[in-house]
Amino acid sequence: MQFCGAETRIPLGAVDLALRTGADLIPAWAWRIDGFRFHARIGPPLEVVRTGDFDKDVRLNAERLLLKTVVGIEDICFVFSVVRHQVVLYGQR
Repeated sequence: MQFCGAETRIPLGAVDLALRTGADLIPAWAWRIDGFRFHARIGPPLEVVRTGDFDKDVRLNAERLLLKTVVGIEDICFVFSVVRHQVVLYGQR
């Protein structure tokens, strides 16, 4: 799936389970704030989209979940593109 303009992989188990069982899909994320302290955020359930094509539904809902859980996506995409660009440059010979 596309993330910040590049193909990437994310775990799909939660989306797969929600589609198969009707369970809620709840976006949640945590980040380190200092030493061994973390800050966590849990969002409201994400309405699962069903098109009738299970594989398409998994991908679509995974992308929607990713976008809901990423805080400050513009900053993350900028850092990601800089790092990705450096990796490409270092990998060239």
